[in-house]
Amino acid sequence: MRFPIRIFRVRSSSMEPTLSDGDYVIASAWHGRLREGDIVVLRHPSNGMPIVKRVKAVGNGRLFVVGDNWQYSEDSRTLGALGIGTVMGKVLFSAK
Repeated sequence: MRFPIRIFRVRSSSMEPTLSDGDYVIASAWHGRLREGDIVVLRHPSNGMPIVKRVKAVGNGRLFVVGDNWQYSEDSRTLGALGIGTVMGKVLFSAK
């Protein structure tokens, strides 16, 4: 059974200052249409691990995502655009 709401732990500094390493996020798999600025949890294309990124652009079923801390972020600048199917959820809330 797939749960529509999941809790994830941020495991990098790539989203600082918005989210820090060790923060928790609550994400909804029922996210509707994604827009620029949304924060999402995605499956990393090579290892399947959850990554948290901000949507920069949406088009043709693909997302261009970036970390807020661009200097320390592995994102679409190196991974390329990611398919909508890699989205595990849209972040609704975060907590320390």
